[in-house]
Amino acid sequence: MKYAAVKAIFAFLFGLVALFAAIFSSEKAVNAYPADKTTINNVDINKASDMDETIIRSLMQAWLKAYNSKDIDVLFKLYSPQIYYANNGSKLQTSVDAIKDNYQRQFIAGPDTRIDFQEELVSINGDIGYIAGKYQVMVPQKGDETKYFHGRVLLIFERDTNRSNGIDGWQLMVDFDNQGQGITTQDF
Repeated sequence: MKYAAVKAIFAFLFGLVALFAAIFSSEKAVNAYPADKTTINNVDINKASDMDETIIRSLMQAWLKAYNSKDIDVLFKLYSPQIYYANNGSKLQTSVDAIKDNYQRQFIAGPDTRIDFQEELVSINGDIGYIAGKYQVMVPQKGDETKYFHGRVLLIFERDTNRSNGIDGWQLMVDFDNQGQGITTQDF
């Protein structure tokens, strides 16, 4: 019964993420891109989207590099002050300071812990971009043993060129993950 409740909560949270993404992207897309134009400032919208997807992938790689090297300062330059964060059955967090404290404790407890990521989906619409995929967390134990945890993650980024943090104005707005079935070490 407990698993069913957790599963229902995550289904609800992912539904909220989809709703937020639809609201933000449709509102900004309508205002930012006139329906009759295929270029903005002499840039082809379709090519710009490919470039932006590369930026979203770069943000994911920056997150992974910062996490795996335990660089808390670089990691939290990527996070927006308006973050929605829920990981591995934890309650929703909206405080960057609380999330940062959690990561600092993780880094102290597991300095050799690593995360690998495989993209399954990346998209962008105006100033909203998201990337989803599967992850593997590797936690070295005493001796040569390693514990593995697997799951899926959804990260939603928002671009605001007035921001000083992030990369090119992009910051992480939603960071949700869950450990799930159907992913194994062989997938990596």
